[in-house]
Amino acid sequence: MVLLVAPCTAPAAQKFKWLRRATLAAACAASAADAVTTYQGKLAGVQEDNPLLRAPNGTAAMGRVIGLKAALCGLSIWSQERGRHDKLYTIVNTGAAVGFGVITKHNTDILGKK
Repeated sequence: MVLLVAPCTAPAAQKFKWLRRATLAAACAASAADAVTTYQGKLAGVQEDNPLLRAPNGTAAMGRVIGLKAALCGLSIWSQERGRHDKLYTIVNTGAAVGFGVITKHNTDILGKK
């Protein structure tokens, strides 16, 4: 019985696997873009709003920014490749990509005002 069901669900599962991977790549890329605009802000002397990423002088602590973003992306890849919730991860990844995109736009707007 299981052998009869598995071929029927395999194409749909494969579709969501690749969609999940694409949205994860988008989320990691958007996170990297946020890090780049954060660095540009640091060079321009912009104060970091996030207290977890703020250096004592008020600008971004880039070691923390890069470390946190790399760890988040790496942990996401590791956990999602072992999970079975491709649809849920696709939604989460899409939300993360949009969220980091909004933050990147915010950073760019601040840099444009300087």
